[in-house]
Amino acid sequence: MTEPALHIEYHPAATAPKRVLTIVHGLGEHTRRYRYVADWLNARGTHVLIGDLPGHGQSPGIRGHVDDFSQYIDAACALQSSAVGRWGTGLPHFVLGHSLGGLITALAAPRLQDRPEIRGLLLSSPCFGATVETPAWRLALGRVLVRFKPTLQQPNNIDPSTVTRSPEIAALYGQDPDVLRTVTLGWYFAFVDAMAQAMSAAPAIHLPVGVWQAGADKIVSPAHTRQWTEACASVDKAYQELDGLYHEILNEPERDDVLAAMLTWMTEHEAAPQPV
Repeated sequence: MTEPALHIEYHPAATAPKRVLTIVHGLGEHTRRYRYVADWLNARGTHVLIGDLPGHGQSPGIRGHVDDFSQYIDAACALQSSAVGRWGTGLPHFVLGHSLGGLITALAAPRLQDRPEIRGLLLSSPCFGATVETPAWRLALGRVLVRFKPTLQQPNNIDPSTVTRSPEIAALYGQDPDVLRTVTLGWYFAFVDAMAQAMSAAPAIHLPVGVWQAGADKIVSPAHTRQWTEACASVDKAYQELDGLYHEILNEPERDDVLAAMLTWMTEHEAAPQPV
């Protein structure tokens, strides 16, 4: 059975194209939240593709729900395939995942690294662990309830003031009718399992990886990001913790500096790797 098509936006480079970037967004987000990122990179020779994940934005699916994270992994791989379909393989390709999208990108890495056009992965405050742990009793109760009501909606408890230090962007986030405020029980437990899976699968990743983690993140745990980076087997990996920045480093007042660092990293990795 063919999966419903994802909603995708293509943002072509405004100058001579040098690279292609596919973006995998975070929990509750949608394509329009990355327009600034796309415009900034387009002006610097980067084709950008961003698509809504299943159950998000204009893509089909139960809002805030997946039966299994393999649906997200399939979606991330499909987005990158769409970038190839639009812009070919003549340019170097990169995949950027933010937060939930960073977790998805890490899980998709064993499939993505078999694609010769991909030069590396960029992770923005990837979610390998939350700052607040769910009590064991609540997890145990939820594991029972999810068998009977997997699509039961629950608040995701994301406070706009913890997303970014920019008052304007935080206000827009809080007022955005297309930002999801809930997830399902089934989604939550698929998410818990996916974080554990990502940690155990990190030693299988050999693609170059650049990681930028918000130092003052109130949503995901920097300690877990460091742990994942250390476990990642790639011999070409870089980790930078951005002191004082909140979770959405691409929506912080310093976002131009963050984007410049990511662009530099991509530029340094555009050449095809030499055979060993």
